Amino acid sequence: MSRIGRKAILLPMGVEVTDSSSFVEVKGPKGVLKVNTFKNVSFKKEGNKIIVESKAQKKFHGTFRSLLENAVIGVSKGFSYSLIADGPGYRVSVSGKKLTIKAGYSHDVILEIPEFVDVEVVKGEVKISGICKQDVGGFCDKVMQVRPVEPYKLQGIKRKDLTYNKKKRRVVEAA
Repeated sequence: MSRIGRKAILLPMGVEVTDSSSFVEVKGPKGVLKVNTFKNVSFKKEGNKIIVESKAQKKFHGTFRSLLENAVIGVSKGFSYSLIADGPGYRVSVSGKKLTIKAGYSHDVILEIPEFVDVEVVKGEVKISGICKQDVGGFCDKVMQVRPVEPYKLQGIKRKDLTYNKKKRRVVEAA
């Protein structure tokens, strides 16, 4: 059995988990998420804890537990990432459900913001937030791919909470 799957999930106040035949519905103060279930993987509630159980398919045991925990965290706290557009003339702006990025190209890059993701721009810092970890992380990666971090000057669109290693230029002397 998976070690991750053995850990209990703590339910915060105001979060309800209901079981259906093909999915688990998690309701909280920020919204509702549905997690697809796997065959022979179930869960039981013990007070304010959820324990995931697996009978035959132990390979999905830890995966289902992680998906369920992400849904519980999403509907109670939510997920958010902060990005910084660092470079000469890099600009980011939001208008409606479109994110416009000026990142040194001859044209502006316009990205459509997904339905359940919120984007806010304050002084060059882009804050991406939402209740679904997969949607928030996927859109964050899509924005970062517009202009990846360059290894010598560390310019580009990067996450605020990560550290990047700067590469040194090697000088080759003529013989």
